[in-house]
Amino acid sequence: MSLEMEFIIQGMNNNNNTPVSQEPNIVHQKKAFENNLHKVQAFHSSEPIQLNIGGKKFSTTLDTLTKYKDSFFSVMFEGNFALKPCKDGSFFIDRDGTHFHYILNYLRTGELILPQNKSHLIEMLLLEAEFYQIEELIVKLGGKAASSKQAPSELLFDSTILLQDKPSLSTQLHEWAGCQSKAVVSTQSTGSKSNKGKKVETSASSTPSKVSTQLEKASKADWEAAIEEADMKTKEALKALQCAKDKIDGLNDQLIQERETFENLKSKLCTTHYPSQVILNIGGKKFSTSIDTLKKDGNNFFGAMFSGLHEVTPDKEGAYFIDRDGEHFRHILNFLRTGELIFPEGDKVLRKELFKEAEFYQIEGIIELLKPPSFFPDSSILEGKHEFGEVLNRWISSSSSTPKVWRLLYKGTRDGFTSAVFHQRCDNQGATYTLFKLGTNIFGGYNPYSWNSSNTSSNGSGSFLFVLSNSQGTAPTQYFNQNAAYGPYNYASNGPSFGAGYDLTFSNKNISFSQGYYSAPSSVFCSSSSGTINEVEVWV
Repeated sequence: MSLEMEFIIQGMNNNNNTPVSQEPNIVHQKKAFENNLHKVQAFHSSEPIQLNIGGKKFSTTLDTLTKYKDSFFSVMFEGNFALKPCKDGSFFIDRDGTHFHYILNYLRTGELILPQNKSHLIEMLLLEAEFYQIEELIVKLGGKAASSKQAPSELLFDSTILLQDKPSLSTQLHEWAGCQSKAVVSTQSTGSKSNKGKKVETSASSTPSKVSTQLEKASKADWEAAIEEADMKTKEALKALQCAKDKIDGLNDQLIQERETFENLKSKLCTTHYPSQVILNIGGKKFSTSIDTLKKDGNNFFGAMFSGLHEVTPDKEGAYFIDRDGEHFRHILNFLRTGELIFPEGDKVLRKELFKEAEFYQIEGIIELLKPPSFFPDSSILEGKHEFGEVLNRWISSSSSTPKVWRLLYKGTRDGFTSAVFHQRCDNQGATYTLFKLGTNIFGGYNPYSWNSSNTSSNGSGSFLFVLSNSQGTAPTQYFNQNAAYGPYNYASNGPSFGAGYDLTFSNKNISFSQGYYSAPSSVFCSSSSGTINEVEVWV
């Protein structure tokens, strides 16, 4: 506080000419002034610290950052690490800065103010609070803080604490070892009548004959009582020693834990603080990180990009441009930083978009986490086209039913393309999906009944042909049977066929099309009326 301010306050206190009615108001003004002065001292610094958290800039003070002594920032700025700021003077930390203002405001004020009903935000903040090791904030967010630590002074061995409410251990040990200058054995009421109430004393200067005479006078009962008392004291001493050992073991474990905590923070500093940064421009959105982070998930897109085998040139602002949507890239980047993927679970659109981006960047960890369930496992026709499996299930199932996982009965490239093998594997197996691949076109048919070799047509009710994709860009479409008398065709000399041999006929890799009893124009399957397929699969 400046001398001028002290003088003003003193004048306010000592002004005897102030009317009594104005004194409460002056006291209030004084308290308000002192409160504001304290805020200025706490929140104003002539040397603010600039932080760059994943590309977002924050200004604060060293006192704010080091408010909690065991936190990431306290270790970072305690002077044991060589910290180098970026060219702009900021300290770069490779973490997501989207929600860091909540962390920083908590360090400033001790209060955590969040929007309501934001469980996803709380989950993200807890992850960041655990990284920065701010234990009070971890507890507020519902996490589990590390076990409380003793102050360094409490790590000293204190025998007065260990032996509280007990005689001095050292005195007892000397006494039991016979090292005192005098040993006193008190006789009990159970002793002999002649010695009752007396004491038998021996001194260090006593001669052996005198000691022997005195000991002979003590009755057997006296000695048994003395031995029992000594035994009890020995047990107490052993218990105290065990207590001391447990205390030392506990302190040793705590020292090990504190060392591990320190090494953990040191490791975080080594992996998240860099004197320089890599700036990515993902479709117009800027992200700051490090090359080590980008290359963390194995042989991904960024590993190839920054391998040195390709010349990559930043733009005028120093950013590397990648022509992808940057809307959800922070989730990709956070996974590379932390190994965890956190996003609103109920957002199916976001899930699909993230999966597509992860496939582009080849982030295997995210691909495994978000990979849709395979309803047609090991299908070479639907490989990489998980959405087609969802479509096929949706066409034959109610929205409330559990999606079916289908079983492969027949595969042309595995089992052979002959009609005999098809009927051997597929007859009398129940309702099936048949998938064909012809060039880039994927199409087929659904038979709600079992295949057989009766050379007759099954009822066409419930059956349909379909296209999943073709060269014309047709969206997945069903084409239903229009004459129930001519549905799936069970001809022994053919493979899976539909429409009494008209609409779709398959035999020995050859397939032909002709619109007959289904609503599908033949052109949606193939540009010509026939062709040679690449693959056929029948699923039950």
